[in-house]
Amino acid sequence: MANYQHKRGLIKKITVEAILYDHLFRQRIEKNKKGKWSYQRKMKHSKEQTSGLVIINF
Repeated sequence: MANYQHKRGLIKKITVEAILYDHLFRQRIEKNKKGKWSYQRKMKHSKEQTSGLVIINF
């Protein structure tokens, strides 16, 4: 088993509950790599098109 340094400090009473509320067991949102809703568009010219306006210098 790998060693894990928890971020709870010194655990005195309920060790299982303290470890479950640690950052290791937090909920994460995973992106699909294949299948439904997996297509990711690449940001193209992200600095220029953030507001939707195009600035033209003459």
